[in-house]
Amino acid sequence: MTITETFDIILADSPEWMRHALCADADPELFFPEPGGGTEPAEGEAIRICRRCPVMADCLRHAMKTGDRFAIMGGKTPRQRTRIRKRMSLGRRKPGLR
Repeated sequence: MTITETFDIILADSPEWMRHALCADADPELFFPEPGGGTEPAEGEAIRICRRCPVMADCLRHAMKTGDRFAIMGGKTPRQRTRIRKRMSLGRRKPGLR
């Protein structure tokens, strides 16, 4: 199964907000960068699409909630979302450190 076919299946069985996502009209391959790579041109293009998207915040919440580790979602790479999770986790621990 190709990334495009997988993306179509996900979109067909998805929350309503996903139907308004700009990535639905873009090449799905842009949103699945090679693991461990730096900022590739396709990754940059995906993030530019995200930044114009009316449902970017919903998408980021979804990615954080589901723990997606592969796709650029909500304008963030998987690595960026991991850093956000770590910062959030550290922030929750701070009050207990006193």
